[in-house]
Amino acid sequence: MHNAKHLRWWLSGAVAILLLGFVVARPSNGPASNVGSVSQATVPTALLAAQSPTAPPSAFASPTMLAVYVCGAVRRPGVYTFTAGLRVNDAIDRAGGALGNADLEQLNLAQTLTDAMKIDVPRKGQVLAASFGQEAISSDTAATHRARHGSSRSSHKLQPGQTLDINTATETELTQLPGVGPGLARRIVEYRTANGPFQTVDDLQNVSGIGPSKFDRMAPYIRL
Repeated sequence: MHNAKHLRWWLSGAVAILLLGFVVARPSNGPASNVGSVSQATVPTALLAAQSPTAPPSAFASPTMLAVYVCGAVRRPGVYTFTAGLRVNDAIDRAGGALGNADLEQLNLAQTLTDAMKIDVPRKGQVLAASFGQEAISSDTAATHRARHGSSRSSHKLQPGQTLDINTATETELTQLPGVGPGLARRIVEYRTANGPFQTVDDLQNVSGIGPSKFDRMAPYIRL
């Protein structure tokens, strides 16, 4: 009886020791397993975040804008803005297109636009300046400009205070008088050749084509 009771105590103690060992062993395996599962779930996410490129600020920058002044023989002259890479032809189209009397042959329609550029579309009969940014000038003005800088014997009109000797002036010089063109200048020289030098300023009215009103315009600029 005593041995049986002692055996039951021994078995109870053995069972308690086994249960205690099982309980102690489980926590050591559980956290390791959990840590492994957590690392497997989070590492790919971190790698994906590291591999995602960030767009550079320049990718969102606004394109360069150019301000161009379009004038002359166009329908809507004005200052227009364009993106880089467009051409003179695009600027003319933006200004409503060229007028019917425009002379586009003087322009390089394929030229690339630049900032602060001036496109002056010439009309037929005008001579465009050598480069943009300068005004187109009429053929008459161009001829006068060349005459002023090329010779003192020019055909530009006399200014107040200037006079011309009508007995020695050539046909070209006579066209400097107000109201005198090449035809009238030729008749003045022909009259002078046929009749001799003018004796008085009033004798100029004997030339065909010089009436009282025209003579009044010429008189302040002539001398003998």
